[in-house]
Amino acid sequence: MSVRNVLLTGLLQELSKNLDIHIILLDIDQALKKLLIKRNISFIAIKSTILTSFFYKLVTILNTIQYYSFYQKHRTKTMFKYVQRDKEKNPIKFFILYISATIIGIFKNPFHFPSYPMSMILPKNIKKRIQHYDQVLLFSTDINFDKAILAFCSKKVPVNIMVHSWDNLPSRGYIPGQINNLLVWNHTMKKEAIELHNIPESRIHIVGCLQFNFYKT
Repeated sequence: MSVRNVLLTGLLQELSKNLDIHIILLDIDQALKKLLIKRNISFIAIKSTILTSFFYKLVTILNTIQYYSFYQKHRTKTMFKYVQRDKEKNPIKFFILYISATIIGIFKNPFHFPSYPMSMILPKNIKKRIQHYDQVLLFSTDINFDKAILAFCSKKVPVNIMVHSWDNLPSRGYIPGQINNLLVWNHTMKKEAIELHNIPESRIHIVGCLQFNFYKT
């Protein structure tokens, strides 16, 4: 979806006119790499290691607990189907993680508890690069890789996030870090960001839905 929202709409090309752009992506994303090469856009590809793979699995578990904590707090209808699916797929695993979410939610603010482990996904060399950036622009609120960058950058580097689909804010769990600017499609998304994610209204900006322009043309 980031390809659709950013590359194919010409947003990246427009930003490149006035800014020095550095794109970071996962090495396994072959389709995106081919598209960037075809369009002569430079990028940095992160290769997976045994250590980062371990942390990714750990973060996946923590993310699930965080997700259930979000559901317990807000119980949105869009989350209900995903929670029910997990329960039916693996009842024992669901019970353990759901109870864990309940317990952690009592002692720890669920907005914050997954943040530190999230950043462990990133290799040290990538962290060194990112901490010298003036601004970071992420294209999702829910992809683990984007969450990892947000968790690392929080209060260090200004982070701007573009919500990439209409149902992400009420259905994809907490956003683990401080956002400087959140770019949403419309007033409904803005309301969801305020009520569900506790983001100050002054940091939320309605920019429309970029891919609609792409589909139109």
